[in-house]
Amino acid sequence: MAISPARSSPEPRGVRHVVDGYLRAANVKRPQVSNHALRHTSATLAYRYTRDLRAVEDMLGHQDPKTTARYARVVDRARTNPALKVPVEL
Repeated sequence: MAISPARSSPEPRGVRHVVDGYLRAANVKRPQVSNHALRHTSATLAYRYTRDLRAVEDMLGHQDPKTTARYARVVDRARTNPALKVPVEL
């Protein structure tokens, strides 16, 4: 995966290439999964399991803690959502 000299993170195309490989291996069609959606999912799961908003902020490279705080709200809303308490067998 290429990292440009001007950036400290991987190029979006490089990330897309790696992600596409995993999606193909999992037999998932690409249009339904974007890099942005994966970024949000990983941040939400990181906060859900660690409860460390500062670590998530560092992981995402956010400058403003308010930007990262949205992940805490998502996790807290999901925890109190009554629909998620209904036992469902799949």
